[in-house]
Amino acid sequence: MGKEYSPIKKKILLLLSVGIELSFNTSPLGHIKAWKRFGREWKSIKEEELRKAIRDFYRKNLIDFKKNNDGTQSVVITKKGRKKVEKYKLDNLNIKKPLKWDKKWRLVVFDIPETKRVARDVFRKKIKSIGFLEMQKSVWIYPYDCEDLIDFIVNFYKINQHVNYMVIDKLKNDKKIKAFFKL
Repeated sequence: MGKEYSPIKKKILLLLSVGIELSFNTSPLGHIKAWKRFGREWKSIKEEELRKAIRDFYRKNLIDFKKNNDGTQSVVITKKGRKKVEKYKLDNLNIKKPLKWDKKWRLVVFDIPETKRVARDVFRKKIKSIGFLEMQKSVWIYPYDCEDLIDFIVNFYKINQHVNYMVIDKLKNDKKIKAFFKL
């Protein structure tokens, strides 16, 4: 996806993607009102950094400007910008472990064709980085609920029809697996 952005630029793009308002107004009073509506997240970003990031995002077609009826301009994220945001979200996925294990195993089984080798390799690498354990080729296990996360990943890579997510109550010979997950 090209050059990586700084944490501040990532934060700005992520904030824009969730629809947090950012508008520009040529009048000082309108500008002050807009900044007051940004909230804590926007306030942590210096105005000059924000303006520089906005210019950069515009040049790279990640955002566009929309004229409002009241004379202000709003920043809207483009399709290309949304793709970049989805990549950032994918890079930062993790699973919150509950305080107590529900004694169920989550299996991810996949058979992704050779024509989608890149997606298959990236998917395998991603679930390994999350903490899954490979039981055998294309069969991975994890002790905590992660269905939403797996759905997000397979939708992102468009491999839905090649991946199955299962929840099982019993697994024979699971001592080594329990030890791996420190259960």
